[in-house]
Amino acid sequence: MQPFKSIVFELTLYYMLLSVGLPLIYAVTYHLPAAGIFSLDWLVVCILLYPLVLLFSALRYSYQRLRGHQRQ
Repeated sequence: MQPFKSIVFELTLYYMLLSVGLPLIYAVTYHLPAAGIFSLDWLVVCILLYPLVLLFSALRYSYQRLRGHQRQ
């Protein structure tokens, strides 16, 4: 069973990849400059959505614990 901190770290890495990758995909698709996509608004959105990462981490950890207890 993975510790809670490693689950949070893993999901944080996924979230960081998405928060950097999605604007770049948008910029390439619509032929926009990549520097114009990363704005203060996008940073605020990323920061405000980060608690969802913690919530999903807690759900994944609790599901993993329940599954581990059911196997025993």
